Amino acid sequence: MLAHEALPRIHQITPYHMPRKACLTFELMETVVELVNSKSDASLAGQWLGINQPSMSKRLKLLQQNDRVGQIPWVQRKGQQWTLITEGQRKLPDVRQLLRLEQSLGSDIDTRALMQPTLSIACGQTAVTSILKAPLNQIRKEFKDARVRISTPSIAARIQGVANGTYDFALVTHDEADIHRIAGRALYVEELFDDPIMSVCGKKALEGTRLQFEHVPKRPASNKELVRFLLILPEPDARLRRRLDRAFSESDLFGKLDIVLEVGGWSATLDFVRDGRRVGIVTKSAITSDTGQLSSHQLEIPETQLSAVRFIARTQSIAGQPDLCDEATRMLALMRGSIAGKS
Repeated sequence: MLAHEALPRIHQITPYHMPRKACLTFELMETVVELVNSKSDASLAGQWLGINQPSMSKRLKLLQQNDRVGQIPWVQRKGQQWTLITEGQRKLPDVRQLLRLEQSLGSDIDTRALMQPTLSIACGQTAVTSILKAPLNQIRKEFKDARVRISTPSIAARIQGVANGTYDFALVTHDEADIHRIAGRALYVEELFDDPIMSVCGKKALEGTRLQFEHVPKRPASNKELVRFLLILPEPDARLRRRLDRAFSESDLFGKLDIVLEVGGWSATLDFVRDGRRVGIVTKSAITSDTGQLSSHQLEIPETQLSAVRFIARTQSIAGQPDLCDEATRMLALMRGSIAGKS
């Protein structure tokens, strides 16, 4: 006897697999409802469901057997008809309600899909008119079926929205390092233009204020000129305000300026400036469409504190180019052209 023949024989035991319990799918629920609607005629119910006889038989078998879609069978066969028995009749109202909810949800999803914009953009409120208006008018001519959605959330929300695909692109003023930090991933970042910081005075200002402001030299104005005026500044936690505070500190103006109002948002600042009693500080792009009612001077701000408007989008896997739809690609080209024409 060979050595290996003395070893005990190990029999391979084939595991016993329990039959897998069927799920009560929407297809099975539709089958139950159509059986009732078709007066227990399974053939007619199958026609309404758009399925062939073998598929209908398979569904009915699942509904007929114990422990497949429930503890108790839902249907039974009598001659050529399939009827609901006690468990099926008991569950029928719930099944109808679930199907209505499923159909309603599907309809809502379809409607929302149809309503989805072709191009979704995020920017600040003033950028809508100062930067996007002309390019968007051209987009409407070139892409007649395009649906455009413009949102004006916070800068952080714009960056996160581009990163997660909510927006095709956004316009922001954060530095590139901050953009990538907030996004949590690499994005395409392009600086569109510098956005100088300006002091602005309304045409309706008190005569003394207006004359003083208009006599400020037409060059980057010394920050020291600001001590003459009642000022409106961005709120303390605003990014631009922190830049201004550093610039004022370097000009030895910290604590010498008469700040009478701190407010968030360029629109609010400009509304108060137009009232005529105060001088506001905003970026140049904020007043591009409002020059008729305002006088302005560019401030002396150190280069490290300069503001810029940046275009951000997701990147392609190759060459780091922006991942944009045709409409967004054209928008970027139009913005570039518009900016080049103004420079």
